[in-house]
Amino acid sequence: MVLLRLSSLLLVSLLTSLSCAQVLSADAVEDGHALGQEPLQHGAFADVMEPVDAADVSGSEVSDSDGPVDPDAADTSDSADSAVFTLRSLALRNRPSSFTSRTFGSSFTSKSNSSRQFHVYTAPDVADGRGISIITTPDRIGHFRRISLDPGVNQHAAPPPFEKRDMPGKGRGLVATRMIHRGDRIFAHTPLLILDAQLFDGGGGGGNEDNNEPAWRALQEEAVAGLPAASQGMFWELYGPPAKHPVEGRIDANSFDLDMGDHETMYYGLFPETSVSRRQGQETQDEDGHQTNTTRHDNASQRLNHDCRPNLAYFFDNNTLTHHVHAATDIPPGAELTISYINTAQPRRYRRHQLRRTWGFNCSCSQCSLAPPLARASDKRLARIQDLMARFESGLVASAPVAEHLVSLFRMERLHAPLAEAYAIAAVSHCFEGRYSETLRWANLALEAAMLTAGPHSETIRDLSQLADEPEKHECWLSPLKNSRGFEGLGI
Repeated sequence: MVLLRLSSLLLVSLLTSLSCAQVLSADAVEDGHALGQEPLQHGAFADVMEPVDAADVSGSEVSDSDGPVDPDAADTSDSADSAVFTLRSLALRNRPSSFTSRTFGSSFTSKSNSSRQFHVYTAPDVADGRGISIITTPDRIGHFRRISLDPGVNQHAAPPPFEKRDMPGKGRGLVATRMIHRGDRIFAHTPLLILDAQLFDGGGGGGNEDNNEPAWRALQEEAVAGLPAASQGMFWELYGPPAKHPVEGRIDANSFDLDMGDHETMYYGLFPETSVSRRQGQETQDEDGHQTNTTRHDNASQRLNHDCRPNLAYFFDNNTLTHHVHAATDIPPGAELTISYINTAQPRRYRRHQLRRTWGFNCSCSQCSLAPPLARASDKRLARIQDLMARFESGLVASAPVAEHLVSLFRMERLHAPLAEAYAIAAVSHCFEGRYSETLRWANLALEAAMLTAGPHSETIRDLSQLADEPEKHECWLSPLKNSRGFEGLGI
């Protein structure tokens, strides 16, 4: 599955590995993004999330090798008053008339060869009628019962600091109507769909070898069908590769990784406002095979287009199921608001290839349109960034001047959102050498930057706050593990 990245694990692991000698994989640096409110509105999801027993998927029953699973067996410790999702074990024939969406359960084999029962849980009335559908197992739905919404979720400022416009070659886009300052909130939304990552592992992962692809797709189709009509319209406005199944393709191309706080539990989420809109005039089919066209102008077509040097940053708050988008830099009136669909710290050739292969367009952003000499210079800086990051992580470099050089490379490349990582490296480098004021300086810069990419209640912020408040008490301070080669032995 092609996914946009939302994880804050990279920066957390970076700080932990710098001070506790834990290893951070190079893959996390290449593919991940460092990624976080107001008083919570408790019980905002106090609606029925109702599973249905596995039956009649594509005309045939799909059984669980271990027998039926009782949905109510999952996490029944909370009372009904505090539960976010109240589960009912009702078969389809016993569904209340007010619950109109059809849901299916289906059985897949995970990578560990243990059978798991996946259900679609729908709550069409939550989030002010926006609705949500979740595909997961009965034993994992309990986590979502405790979710509460942020008060301002799914609402824009009045008037919003942007407007929709036709963007040549891009379909619809959002353009700033006034000066937007770094840190200003653009919007915050809950997902329409959440899919358990285990559904895509091994036998549940869309591989044809398990012969369950029709049932697997049926789960996704029913998750969409369970949404309110307006939210379904937003889903069908998303880009989907023409050669793929209309539902599956849109989910693949537009899903984000969601870290739900348990490092062993990952989900994929779909947020239409920060997903990929279809290009102007592009025709595609909905689930009924009807041709649709994006030339219509409606509220569902609000989209943030891609830029390899985006001016927005985002994070996912797993406490409220909310995706927050803020300005990563000052944005003047008339400028388009953009995010990145990919890891932009890659050379131009790789960025353009990934965008063309996955989303079907040739990137013409300012960074990809540089004159050849400037593009080559940019690629050299990006290669240097990747090399230094790998060296810091492997313990080959500890020098504070080299860490500050890394920061300068990030700035020259206008990598606004990932700057928190470079700032954190500089802070810990000075911390190792016992430089109090310099540690404070870089730790506070990292803290401010991470607010936009990790969120104020994240583990990243807690660790950076400790470093910024009392660096001499942090584990990195004059670390005895540091030797002449810098971070060797620390596993950064």
